[in-house]
Amino acid sequence: MSDFINKQLLQFVSFLKNPTDETPLPTTFASKFKIVLSFFLLEIPVMLVLILIISGLENAKLINTDNHSIEALLKTVPTAALFFIVVIIAPLFEELIFRLYLRYETNFAIGLSIGFARFFGQEKAKEVDLSLKESWLRFYPKIFYFSAFLFGLVHLVNFEITTAILLLCPIIVAPQIVLGLVIGYLRVRHGFWTGFLMHAFHNFVFVGISVIALKTSPDLEKKKISQQRIIEWNSSQECRVNNTLKHEKVFQRNNDNT
Repeated sequence: MSDFINKQLLQFVSFLKNPTDETPLPTTFASKFKIVLSFFLLEIPVMLVLILIISGLENAKLINTDNHSIEALLKTVPTAALFFIVVIIAPLFEELIFRLYLRYETNFAIGLSIGFARFFGQEKAKEVDLSLKESWLRFYPKIFYFSAFLFGLVHLVNFEITTAILLLCPIIVAPQIVLGLVIGYLRVRHGFWTGFLMHAFHNFVFVGISVIALKTSPDLEKKKISQQRIIEWNSSQECRVNNTLKHEKVFQRNNDNT
């Protein structure tokens, strides 16, 4: 297995040196899963280092991640539904938005441009296709890296935007940028669904750890207790107000009768 992982790492590094739009390699589902597992094992030490750096920034009071969207969802959505959203729904939509277009054949804008050119004849469509393909190949490395960095930056919406968050955003979203590079490579080299599988597996493990940490967090329990006390206090206050109004009505009715 170690030889297989080393081989995948070398191919990944070679690809990053000069990203190219390649026809996905024909592989079985078992092979795809083995490749995904290899990259997950490779990303674990990288992710741990990045998470420790981000935790260090938080401990130094440079950033505050208390209002992360996962914590907000955990308060309002059942755990099973949360896992379904972050493991299936979110990865699928994010792959469609950020990685589907990394292949020339599945790029919606290119397909639309060629389709529009067909209104002017097949020769014009071929001319547009050739021109777009030349530009695509020439700028493909920039397109690939843009996809990964955009994927990372979009995850800033998970945090409450502050000046510190913006200044330190390259570090804060570094885990997502690294993940974007890995998934982008898998999407191009091994197909769309391999990238989706990697994304789903990553979210299942790392979001699972986050959910467990939040559920067992004393701070979260304190917040729940505080919220419950507020609800109970509001309820008691409402009861008092209602009782007062009832007494006033009875008193008023007795005065009217006398």
